[in-house]
Amino acid sequence: MISTTTFNANGVEIIEQKREQIQRYNANDNRRCIYHEYTTGGWIRVTISPEERKQQPKLALPTQGPFKIIAVHDNGTFKIQKNRYTERINIRCIRPSSHGKA
Repeated sequence: MISTTTFNANGVEIIEQKREQIQRYNANDNRRCIYHEYTTGGWIRVTISPEERKQQPKLALPTQGPFKIIAVHDNGTFKIQKNRYTERINIRCIRPSSHGKA
């Protein structure tokens, strides 16, 4: 059924409702996150890319390491010690390691 009613859109109110909805969704998602503080001298594991995972056996570990953190940079990257060389790696590619914890 089609009715002949008018709708007055209040742009400011719609934007505010959308902003509140986004904040509720973000708070709900962040509630499930486990935050970890990475520091120099800590240990991490590096996740293997999906392309490399396809070349490995099914039961192979999805990470490499543990590797020691040499430096923590402000832009979300870390410098890690990989055997004989250092590598700069993004925070999205790492996971915390329990190496060295008592």
